[in-house]
Amino acid sequence: MRSGTKQLRYLESADLKLEKITVKPFVSVENDDMPMLRNVIVELKRLIPIKLFKKKCFHDFLLDYSVEQRRILRNIYKQIEESHMVGSAIDEIVVVLDKSKVYWALDELENATQIIRVGIDCIRFVLDIFSESWIVYSGDFAFFPAPWSTSSGDVDVSTVRWMAEGILCSIVNRPGIAMNDLKLKYSFALQPRFFMDLIKLLERFGCIVLKQIRSIPANLNSPFLDEGILHLFFKIIFLIFYCFLQLFYNFSKRLF
Repeated sequence: MRSGTKQLRYLESADLKLEKITVKPFVSVENDDMPMLRNVIVELKRLIPIKLFKKKCFHDFLLDYSVEQRRILRNIYKQIEESHMVGSAIDEIVVVLDKSKVYWALDELENATQIIRVGIDCIRFVLDIFSESWIVYSGDFAFFPAPWSTSSGDVDVSTVRWMAEGILCSIVNRPGIAMNDLKLKYSFALQPRFFMDLIKLLERFGCIVLKQIRSIPANLNSPFLDEGILHLFFKIIFLIFYCFLQLFYNFSKRLF
């Protein structure tokens, strides 16, 4: 208390030479590589027009592709169909294919509303006939609800900012925190799938960096396992908050 009082008295009597401080205005240069808020938020919003459901059966859908592409699409469609209403995660789709081909097939099937993107523990895909337990309807659209979804399926940007800011500050307080530890910390409020959506948002906007580090455990593990642990790091503290503010600056509480 005494030291604080002394510092205050010193500042009162000190000559800070404020008259010598000059402010030079400058025009900030925006980074063209930095994604816009609308482009980032739109990824969190997935409205499906109801009229697209059952618009084209799967066999008619395959007619638009080559023989090789049909084989890939048919294999993935069959595995998702066998998962029924539980859905299949990308890691559970066991096919002898490159990941790029798997992602391509999933995008094609999803864009044609042959499969629907859902999931709580992770992103899962179900057939449209099994989507009733996952999606809600609003007018002429259907959507899979998220913590930041409104009743109409729009994205409440203020909610996204509040949740993303909490995760970002936790990473700043504990640099290098393991992904699973941070996921567990927010498990009371965020399901794993939505937690990862916010992590990807922060990573894409340059606020955080994901690094896989192989740690040496205290107990002995199998020498045939070579699994690393994902750790979260932040960039220079000024830079990350600058990127974060650029992302959510002047959104005026609009809904996207």
